[in-house]
Amino acid sequence: MTTNKIYINQSLVKDLIKYQNDELCGLVFHNKWILQQFGGGSKANDLGHYFEWLCTGALAKGESEAPIPETTKSTFGLLCRQLSNEPRVV
Repeated sequence: MTTNKIYINQSLVKDLIKYQNDELCGLVFHNKWILQQFGGGSKANDLGHYFEWLCTGALAKGESEAPIPETTKSTFGLLCRQLSNEPRVV
């Protein structure tokens, strides 16, 4: 028997409030949070997750390994410049 853990985070709480206010379908909430079918993100989301992973080492929800976004030369260069300007937290 496998047990799925549900991690309570800010996004789950926001979706729960939307569901309680009839702003989110119960099936969408169930698929997203109970079945953990988060769906794919956009290229911008993937790049943001990669940037967050580079800065903090934290993975986004539903990810089990380090993200590798689809990048072009210009977006990767922009990411590297932004990363070099960020203060390091150790």
